[in-house]
Amino acid sequence: MHGRRANGLIGIHRVDQEMLRNCLAVAPSEGYKGIFVIVSVWWIGFMSIDLSLVTTEQLLAMPDDGMDRELIRGELRENPMTKRDRFHTYVITRIARFLDQWLDSQPVPSGEVHTGEVGTILRRNPDSTVGIDVAYFSAETIARQTDQTTLIEGAPCLAVEVLSPSDKVEEILGKVHEYLDTGVELVWIVDPYFETIQVHRRGAAPVTYNREHRIDGVDVLPGLEFSVIDVFHRTANLPHQ
Repeated sequence: MHGRRANGLIGIHRVDQEMLRNCLAVAPSEGYKGIFVIVSVWWIGFMSIDLSLVTTEQLLAMPDDGMDRELIRGELRENPMTKRDRFHTYVITRIARFLDQWLDSQPVPSGEVHTGEVGTILRRNPDSTVGIDVAYFSAETIARQTDQTTLIEGAPCLAVEVLSPSDKVEEILGKVHEYLDTGVELVWIVDPYFETIQVHRRGAAPVTYNREHRIDGVDVLPGLEFSVIDVFHRTANLPHQ
């Protein structure tokens, strides 16, 4: 997810206001003892805050300086901005096309398909905010969105990551685990160079499909089915790494 500016103030941690009001109510009758209680409660609350965690609002306020930034459970991950080649962008277009055609056949409201590293808040406290190459969000998730942010808050039903040469294995695996932990039902890892699609579901071993296979949306996207080769059919002459 590229550096983007926030549509509001940078989020900051706050001491539990209800607890503080209760302490203030005690202070007049308890004198210095009450004041000590207030300070003690504030200090305990302050010391319990992990100041190393980054919020979504802080992420969005970071400059557009040529870095890709994402949050995984409040941990900031930074990498030089990926230069996506024509194989990467073509595959994204093809997958989005299959999903959009499937979506058109579904009864309304049917949700939405998004591409182009759609900014997604997977979870809060700590925040996981990522950009997804292609994603399908249910109608219920889309209906919950507000004008307070340009991001989509809530996990998609399907998250698709198309690999780039600069991707690191540990970061991709970490992102897959975070997707599944936050409720994403189906994750596709698409390799445009080896022409494979690896399917991940929670509680199941990953399954890899090659250009000889057909892939479907299982019970998550019922009725969706296409040949894997149709995703890559213009990359047949691409040299393998």
